[in-house]
Amino acid sequence: MRSPSPARRRSPRVAGLAGLMAERRHTGSRRLSACSASLLLACAGALGAHAAELARPSDADLRAALPAATAGAASQAAHLAVATAAAPIDPIDPIALINPIALIAGDLDQAGVCQRLAEAATAEGELAAMTGAALRPDSAAPAAAAGSSNAGPAAAAAAAPAVTPATVASPAHPAAATPPPAPKPHPALGFDATFGVPRRPFGKLIYQIARTYALNPLLVAAIAKVESDFNPRARSRKGAYGLMQVLPSTARRFGLPRKRDLFNPRKNLETASRYLRWLVDRFGDDPVRVLAAYNAGEGAVDRFGGVPPFSETRDYVQRIFGLLGFSVLLDAPATAPVAAAAAALAGVAGAR
Repeated sequence: MRSPSPARRRSPRVAGLAGLMAERRHTGSRRLSACSASLLLACAGALGAHAAELARPSDADLRAALPAATAGAASQAAHLAVATAAAPIDPIDPIALINPIALIAGDLDQAGVCQRLAEAATAEGELAAMTGAALRPDSAAPAAAAGSSNAGPAAAAAAAPAVTPATVASPAHPAAATPPPAPKPHPALGFDATFGVPRRPFGKLIYQIARTYALNPLLVAAIAKVESDFNPRARSRKGAYGLMQVLPSTARRFGLPRKRDLFNPRKNLETASRYLRWLVDRFGDDPVRVLAAYNAGEGAVDRFGGVPPFSETRDYVQRIFGLLGFSVLLDAPATAPVAAAAAALAGVAGAR
């Protein structure tokens, strides 16, 4: 079609038609552009979906990758168990971390398998972070863990004992409390040459007589100190005489009939030593009962089954033990009827 001349173009009718045609052409071009853009977007979406489909692993690939992922998670679970035993961290159940991976073996679609593999990878990363912190001091353990991860669960189980709780320094146990020192035994009643001669008046005489009657010379000297303070002429209100304060009735029992002989130091010591020897043989080498019987009489010790509840007798035993360098803890005084107590008190004056 031939274009109109310039004069015709200037006519209103021609100009109106030209403008209408130009507007239609412009509208058509805009519609074409919109269609082209829609077509391009559709093509781009299709290409993107196709690319994503190509990038997504196939079911066969996912099935093939499943044993390796399961082995890696089992290896990390084994290291986690070792780290839990070696380091004071909160216990984590490895089975709870492996169970989601084990579900991949079931009948799942492709999207489900991808999601489970992603969860397994996340759990494996967390396990690696926790076990790495616990096994950092041992450089050989991470390498063994990596090798066992690639080799499978059997290799992981074989490599796990390489890191044992023994490699971690065990907490120091508090030192055992030292037992209290054993109390000193009672003083010996028998003779021993290592005791030596008492450093007191009549020491040599006491040593000779104590050796004759197999008695401890230091014990005999302590009795003489408490009884008379080594005074051979001493006399008590109860009628005891001499160095060892022997009663005349006791002296007659052991071969000294005359009362005046009790003022002789040697005869007094011999008579008292015979009586002590007899008490030792009767009470079975028990110094507490022997001394209590020497002061209160063997009858009082028999009635009360031990040291009588007399303050004089109890103080007497403790004083002699103190002179010998020993301490004694006497039992509580035994209760007795009033008549028995009165008879025992009366017997103190005549039992010896």
